[in-house]
Amino acid sequence: MFKQWLKWAAIGWIILSLQGCEQGSAQQPYQPTAAPHHKEHYIVGIHPYLNSQKLYSAYAPILTYLEQQIPNVEFSLETSSDYASYEQKLRRGQFHFALPNPYQTIESLSSGYRVTARMAPDSVFKGLIIARKDSQIKQHEQLKQRSIAFTAKTALAATMMPKYYLYMNGVNVDKEMQPRYVTSQFSAIMNVYNKDTFVAATWPVAYKAWQREFPEAANELETLWETPSLVNNAWIARKDVPTSVTDSVTALLVNLSDTDQGKALLAPTSSDGFIAASDADYQPVREFLNAYQSSGLE
Repeated sequence: MFKQWLKWAAIGWIILSLQGCEQGSAQQPYQPTAAPHHKEHYIVGIHPYLNSQKLYSAYAPILTYLEQQIPNVEFSLETSSDYASYEQKLRRGQFHFALPNPYQTIESLSSGYRVTARMAPDSVFKGLIIARKDSQIKQHEQLKQRSIAFTAKTALAATMMPKYYLYMNGVNVDKEMQPRYVTSQFSAIMNVYNKDTFVAATWPVAYKAWQREFPEAANELETLWETPSLVNNAWIARKDVPTSVTDSVTALLVNLSDTDQGKALLAPTSSDGFIAASDADYQPVREFLNAYQSSGLE
């Protein structure tokens, strides 16, 4: 009898256990969890025509705007301390998108990039040669044997174009002047303001930014000469970035200047906006570089 009672007790315990499992399942039904959306990460590099802090302040809001408009993507802005380090990153293909100067743009085309847009307007892409008002410079020949501050040898508007302009007006900077390369636009301007060099070369975007920041000091400087203009900075994309992403980014940039929000985003960049472009638009830059190299300038 006792064995039979144990048998029925065990059966009863099993039945109660199964009912408990069913009740537990009813209380906590299975809910599949959806996998989080994967975001593709893209690195953007802006050539250092402003210092790192100013570049970040100018372009980070634009990248945030792009993220808001394009699903499942995120962008990070990578700044560079000088032109040389930026150009090394371009050669390595470190950026997915970039805003190089026109010289760097030509170089980037052999490193897996293509042009999709360019900054506007082209009229501001020119070189300026500036001096203190008390220098009394009137003729190009007065610069011979004098010092001049440049940003970097590969700064097209702020170095190469002024050097070629002076060459065409009878002054070979490399042989007849004392060139100094000081890594940044503001540093070049400050060199002439502080009388560390006799003159300096820069370009309108950087010069206007400096004038806004130091209005009293700006009153002591003047622009001696301007070079002719060239094609403005390019927006480039690495060729392995999905076409849909590249097209979306380009369209959003080109349309920025059409809205008040977009104009506000563009203001810190000292640009009127972007226009659609291609590699072919930079043929005038190739021609300038050929003339520059033929002149023997460094």
